[in-house]
Amino acid sequence: MDTFDLILLTTGVLLILVGLGLFIFGNRDGNKNYLEGFGIKLDVSNPSIILIVAGVGYC
Repeated sequence: MDTFDLILLTTGVLLILVGLGLFIFGNRDGNKNYLEGFGIKLDVSNPSIILIVAGVGYC
């Protein structure tokens, strides 16, 4: 592995850990979050799931 691969892997792992931490310890008030990007609309009950998915994508 070269340095760039290690940076991407570390970034992915950090995103996953932060997302899991927010998911586990975050407040669950029942509000829905609506996100839109690149013409894709998402209705997410917990936005930390997006961090987990992004982290898996980096890894």
